[in-house]
Order: sequence, then structure tokens, then C-alpha cells
Amino acid sequence: DEPYKALVYIFLAGGADSYSMLSPYTCANAPDGTDTYEEFRDIRGRRTYVNDEGATISVEGVGLPRDRLLPIDGNNPDQPCSIFGIHENLPALRDLYNDGDLGWVANAGLLSMPSDRTNYRGNNPT
Repeated sequence: DEPYKALVYIFLAGGADSYSMLSPYTCANAPDGTDTYEEFRDIRGRRTYVNDEGATISVEGVGLPRDRLLPIDGNNPDQPCSIFGIHENLPALRDLYNDGDLGWVANAGLLSMPSDRTNYRGNNPT
């Protein structure tokens, strides 16, 4: 008998979206040459502005810097990231992934109805 496997879909409406938990880490092989991690940090990570006194202020956003991410192998040479980073507060997810007990499906959209292995693709065309 094979061990039981399930697709667990967690829909998080709010601040903990997939990019907060699983972020680009080493991602320099995009077809257009874009470094996906740097783009991620520009959009969600660092912000710099000049205050009223003329001083330049740097502020961290929700996109964590590499030194605060827990790296995992991407295991798919057809995508731009060879390594991803899991949020520093989620080491249990990193360990499950590294043990082969967790897989990621990021930015998959909304699960429209209860699904199992036999009907997932037909019920959820994302």
C-alpha cells in the first residue's frame, strides 16, 4: 500500500499570501534575463524615500531579504528559480518539503469546489 496523500488547499485572505511564505531566492535564469528575486524585492521588499529633512530613509517591506529566508531546492529546471526561500518563521514547512512530504503550488488561484485526485483538474481549471 502507498502512504496516504492529499492535496490540502489553504486559502489565506490577508497578509500571508504565497509570496510571503515562499519567495524567489536564486532566480537569475528567466528567459528575458530578469532576476526574479531582485524584482520581488523591488516590489515587496525594500523601500527608500527622502524625508522632510532631506535624509534618505530605507525601510524593509514584507518581502524578506535572503538572509532571513530558509532556502529550498526548486527541483524544476524549466522555471526561473533554482532555489526558493521559505519564510523564516516556517521551518516546519521547509522540513516537510525537504523530507518529500510537502509540495508547493503557488499562485494557483481559488479552489472553486471540494476536489480530490480524480476530479481536481476538471473542477479547478487554473
